[in-house]
Amino acid sequence: MVPRQGETPARGVRTLRSAGFRPSKSLGQNFLVDPNLLLKIAEAAELSGDEHVVEIGSGFGALTERLAGRVDALHSVEIDHRLLEEQKRRLHSFENIQFVHQDFLEFDLEAAAPGKRMVVVGNIPYKATAPILGRLLDHAHLLDRAVLCLQKEVAARILASPGSRKFGRLSLAVQYRAAAEKLFLVPAEAFRPRPRVESVLIRLRFHHPPPVRARDDELLFTLAEQLFHGRRKMIRTGLRAFRGLSPEDLRAVENRSGVDLSRRPEDLDVEEWCRLSDQLGTLT
Repeated sequence: MVPRQGETPARGVRTLRSAGFRPSKSLGQNFLVDPNLLLKIAEAAELSGDEHVVEIGSGFGALTERLAGRVDALHSVEIDHRLLEEQKRRLHSFENIQFVHQDFLEFDLEAAAPGKRMVVVGNIPYKATAPILGRLLDHAHLLDRAVLCLQKEVAARILASPGSRKFGRLSLAVQYRAAAEKLFLVPAEAFRPRPRVESVLIRLRFHHPPPVRARDDELLFTLAEQLFHGRRKMIRTGLRAFRGLSPEDLRAVENRSGVDLSRRPEDLDVEEWCRLSDQLGTLT
């Protein structure tokens, strides 16, 4: 969708300001106003026309406008009613947009597109990154892919490879459920107001089915939380603290999982984490 003649995202922000609107710090409102980057994000979603898309924190609709012309149905989810009203005014001609005044964390993904996997797109507020990612991962079975603009540091943790000091519980949680890729840098000057950090656009392609799977997801991530809490310690030390395992139990877990317990948590890949969790589960 090409923006209407004379309209630009930056001009839209200025218009809102002149009408008395001020971005909310508590909601983490930083609006992406670079039209070229907005177009690149829409293209990165790889929409073919028949998808149902959910946009997280759609603001005043700059990206919404570029997505709406590419899909069958678009849920524009925005918590700030002032911005949603501006969207309705600007984008009223799009019959395929459902304007949703709601916190995305309360949005009913199950009901959004029954029987069809969705595409999620969003410029994620920095303050809400962790719960939003958690909600997407909890609903991974409903999603085909997600294109997300995240704080650069968070993206680095998601994309980190085993053996890297950045590889942690978030890396494991995302990579367990999706293939993650970095697309491009989004500089701070592309936003209004300008944040203090740079952002990165990533794409997640959710696994259906997962290439590896733990027998008990809850145990896997409880174990990961415990071991990454002492990430510089050997896995053996973390397991002792976690379950009070005897030396005999530790040897059994090591032998049956094939995981060297003298390694550190960040050194294990997703498959090794699953093997370790599965063997720990046989002792409970």
